[in-house]
Amino acid sequence: MGSLSKIEWEFIQEDIELIKDYEISSNIDLTGVSSCIIKRNEKYDLILDVEGSFVINSKELNVKYDVIYFVFENNDEKITANFCVFNKQRISVENGVGFHQFLQFKVYNIEREYKNKDFDSLSKVKEWYLNGPSESVMFARRTLYFNDFPFKVHEFEKDNYEIIESVNGVSYNHSLIQLDNCKFVLEKVNDFGPKWSNNLCIEYQNQFNIPSSEIRQKIKEILSFSLGKNLIKIGETYYDENNNILKEISFLPNISPKIDIKRLCSSYEVPAISFYGDFIDEFYFENQLSKIINAYLNETELNLSHILEYLYVSTGFPTESEIIMIGGCLDELAEMWFNSSKTCSNGELIKEEKYCELMNDELPIIKDKLKCYLDVYENIKKSYEITGYQKVKKFLDEIGLEQGRAEKKARGHRNISAHGHVMPIETRLKMVYTTDIYRTFINRIILRLLNQDIYFDLTSFTELPITEKLPNKDFRRNYKEIKKFYSKIFESD
Repeated sequence: MGSLSKIEWEFIQEDIELIKDYEISSNIDLTGVSSCIIKRNEKYDLILDVEGSFVINSKELNVKYDVIYFVFENNDEKITANFCVFNKQRISVENGVGFHQFLQFKVYNIEREYKNKDFDSLSKVKEWYLNGPSESVMFARRTLYFNDFPFKVHEFEKDNYEIIESVNGVSYNHSLIQLDNCKFVLEKVNDFGPKWSNNLCIEYQNQFNIPSSEIRQKIKEILSFSLGKNLIKIGETYYDENNNILKEISFLPNISPKIDIKRLCSSYEVPAISFYGDFIDEFYFENQLSKIINAYLNETELNLSHILEYLYVSTGFPTESEIIMIGGCLDELAEMWFNSSKTCSNGELIKEEKYCELMNDELPIIKDKLKCYLDVYENIKKSYEITGYQKVKKFLDEIGLEQGRAEKKARGHRNISAHGHVMPIETRLKMVYTTDIYRTFINRIILRLLNQDIYFDLTSFTELPITEKLPNKDFRRNYKEIKKFYSKIFESD
């Protein structure tokens, strides 16, 4: 299993000593290096520790150098640590040894290239992610394991290899997602990676067309939205047809340093789609993902990337901040819609020219009557301008979605946090629930923009038609259950 892990998880699986058999170069002046170690820390950050008899003024490192890099090279491979940021320093003077310095860098990415491998023989690309969804996802396809065969094999690709021995083990751990221009494997990584995370692999194969890095990024974005988890990319590996590694890259987790990555990975998912549907269909999950990913990739006018990023980033923040970020996404969606060719009104109540024409005789009279209240007059003069609330309402009308009383209540709760109002326990309890309502609502809107027919209600855990608003009776019933569950927690604060 140890040798299998080398090709079934990202590059930095353990501390790597890079001093023996490597020539070291850097754009900072380092001589007398005695130890150089690349590793992951407990937060899964990429760390480079450098020790030696060199003399470096650490205060100048991040000021003097726009980019710091290290290169470790021998006859077989080249390892490059890119975008190194100085983190900490330790200096000592030892008897008989003299001056000794320790520097630690946080590294954005570390890339290993094998010199004796032909990259034209590329057969597959695997991307490695932390923070996958829980066990509730149904992976319906089988992976096969063999005693003497050097790697596991997805059942659909068994005929590609000459395997004469019998199957030694089976795991239902992946799905095959069919898109318009490619296929990819979405696989749960069971045996490798940190135990505090549900780890995922997205695998692209030459036989199914490997898309560009830009398309792969968009697939990751819509997968995070669909699965309800912020998939955190920490590596990618490139293989030939015999699963020999051609190149591998490890990444620093791209999340705020203020967010506890372990806590984030243990949080529950907030999916936009159902993993099962109304009945058990082993390929329901695959079909749902295929529909929504194709729709997202085919949407060329509305750039939803930053909206999706804000939505899954918001899951790492307290409820009071989360609901504000969701509300901001709704405002931005409306703005984006009215700046597109899809709108029939451009978000205007009335054209400014038309308003001035209609009010040409009345405005001077109003101005004279309000001459002591010119601020009031200015508001009347500009009353053709649409407010934020009106813009969202008009946006929903144009895309054919109705918001119910539950969604309106959720939007109101966003304002409580946004304006810093005092929140008694009762309000805090409601906000726990209304945040899930608001997220369900924004998910429903995005799915509508992608021409989907159904959405997943995070408050009742059921699928609903896209045009059906959340029932208010469920708000009252579910809030009572939430109140029972959380009241003791808040009362003990």
